[in-house]
Amino acid sequence: MAERFRLLDSELTELKASGSDEEDLWQTIEARTQVHASSISDADRHWWWQQLYDLTERHGLTDLCQSSSD
Repeated sequence: MAERFRLLDSELTELKASGSDEEDLWQTIEARTQVHASSISDADRHWWWQQLYDLTERHGLTDLCQSSSD
């Protein structure tokens, strides 16, 4: 799982560098993080969500409340 997040981080970095918009970054995150809930143990669930949050924060994608009129 850690390798999966590392690869996603690299992919997002490349997408941002190539000028991809935020929607493309979110689509990539959605495609790469879809896993069946049973594949993540209860003990690892917090870690998984923390990795996802850290990844979105690192790429400037945590401001989910911003309206389209801003």
